[in-house]
Amino acid sequence: MLQQIFSLSRERRENRLRADDEDEILAWIDYCIAKRLGPVAFEKSIVAHLSHSRQRDFTFQQIDARVKNWWKAPTNLSRPNGETYSGYTIVYRIGTKALRGGAFNDERAQSVKARVQQLMKQPVPEYARPSSQSARQKRKAEHTSIGDIVAKRLFKQTKRSHPNSRADSVDVPGKSPRNSISVQIPATPSKPAEDAHGRRNSRAHSTVPKREHSRTLSSPTASLLSDFIDDSQSPSASWCIADSEVFLTPPRDVVQPISTRISPSPLITSVENSSSCSLSECGRVRQLLSDRGRDLQHLRGKLSDAYRTIDELKTQLASEEHRRAICKNAGEAPTQETLRGYLAEIEILRSQLFDKEVFRPFTTRNISKHMPFDREYFHDSMVDIRNEIDDFMCRCGEIQRPCNDINFEEAPDDLKALLHRVLGDSGGTLQAISFHSLLRSILSAAVCEWVLECDVREPMITGCLMCDTMLSHLTTMDGEDVARNLDLAVHHSLIESEDFQQEVIPRRAEALAMRLSERVKPLFGLQNPLDLWEVDILEEWQQQRPQLKKIFISALKVKTKALVSKDIFEVIFPLPGCKYDPKHMESERLEQDNGSSELGQSPIVRLCLVPGLRKFAFDKKHVDYNSFRRPSPSFAEPGDGIVGPLVIVE
Repeated sequence: MLQQIFSLSRERRENRLRADDEDEILAWIDYCIAKRLGPVAFEKSIVAHLSHSRQRDFTFQQIDARVKNWWKAPTNLSRPNGETYSGYTIVYRIGTKALRGGAFNDERAQSVKARVQQLMKQPVPEYARPSSQSARQKRKAEHTSIGDIVAKRLFKQTKRSHPNSRADSVDVPGKSPRNSISVQIPATPSKPAEDAHGRRNSRAHSTVPKREHSRTLSSPTASLLSDFIDDSQSPSASWCIADSEVFLTPPRDVVQPISTRISPSPLITSVENSSSCSLSECGRVRQLLSDRGRDLQHLRGKLSDAYRTIDELKTQLASEEHRRAICKNAGEAPTQETLRGYLAEIEILRSQLFDKEVFRPFTTRNISKHMPFDREYFHDSMVDIRNEIDDFMCRCGEIQRPCNDINFEEAPDDLKALLHRVLGDSGGTLQAISFHSLLRSILSAAVCEWVLECDVREPMITGCLMCDTMLSHLTTMDGEDVARNLDLAVHHSLIESEDFQQEVIPRRAEALAMRLSERVKPLFGLQNPLDLWEVDILEEWQQQRPQLKKIFISALKVKTKALVSKDIFEVIFPLPGCKYDPKHMESERLEQDNGSSELGQSPIVRLCLVPGLRKFAFDKKHVDYNSFRRPSPSFAEPGDGIVGPLVIVE
């Protein structure tokens, strides 16, 4: 039954956007804009991002509908600078600053901003990156080739060295033909032409002043070219030789050693050949770096999976060791089999807790309670109990006569305990109080003693003998917070179930009503015999038993509701002779009292008719089957008053 309850609750919440999911959507909108990914990238990546970061699966239609609902707020139709937009898609283009008002207040804006800062510190996820082709085109447009820079510098240097040369020219990108370098290129690769070409290059090189030549090579780009040429014949030229065995995948174009691609000439034979070589070389190096970057990201993912697997194995080992210890201490074989069954149920339940936030409604997180204390429920329930007691007493006749010198010492033990709660240690007799008021007080005392301040003993809740063992096992596995959350959530589901509300509580209330009817029988014979009453008072009392049952039903609902709260409650039931406190009590005066008291004396409590209720902040580790403490004699201790008691003062 517990598995069905949790599976149904999980299915209802699985496809629903929560506040944390909405904040993640808003943060991802601003992140895509800050990274200049654009609305299209947001549409393609938001579903994968929520699945990766929140472990929740949604459709883009759900997300788009939620953004549209945020936009429908009247305060979102205009901007502070006077601009007006008609469509909600502007949110995808300018970010959350397009939202104003209730759906996106200052507190939520700060939370979203903090989340965006966290995302900005992380690399762009794979699902949010543009395609490889568009990325290469973007890099090609944004980055200037080193070869272009080298070619332009060589062109300027040669122009200064040969101001009057007009030979065959090679065009340099970005320059007109008349500003070309005068370099003669042989038609055939014959040896004489090669020697002549070398001599011409040597003469052209010698015409460059030594001072000018050293100054040119001192620049970063020229020095790079110088190193590129000088190292071509040295062993250090193997810096770009990649061993494909150390990578997961070989590069697309293996970078060859520079010495195999550049002939050992004293200087570059052609500016055009040098420029094209540099461009192709940079492209190959970039491609190699890109491939190795993907391999590194893949290895990081594998490492993360390995750490996760190690943690799961450690948890599984701790679970098995704890299971063995429990079964070893159990002793007999039948007990061990029973324990194994309960522990197996816990493991099945744990495997279903993919989102443990489901079991955090009773804990405090981020300075806000997921399920705050329902003050209105407890206040209204106590007021209902007061009204039901008054309605019950008004239907009983012949009880308005006063109590004259009734000796309660002759009452039975069970009734004597209720009378002691009503009168305290003030004495054994009571005068000038009507039977109506006395019965109201006794009925209220029964509600306090038999329901609110009594431990819950329903087998449906407390019938599991292995509850402590199961909670101990869960505490070892996931910690005290998870164990408490599960314990409170299970009891909350049981209490709110239809069977408990419609069957268990009414059956228990009927038994309490019969018990009270039997206990108050001797009270009517303490003053006068029953035959002296004008009507059959006991018969009238029995006829009003359904109304009496209704009183105990309301009290039992208050009691069970207090079980799944972390706070501790206290019934306010002042004893006769206590000082009347108008801040915490409500009063009724005696019929013969004129409303005045003696000089210098404040009113005192004569009798408590209906109890009050207050609570104290507390942090329970597990469900407490009482949740009510014995009342204190004063209101000096700080507490949260929910409803004050109704008393008779004089």
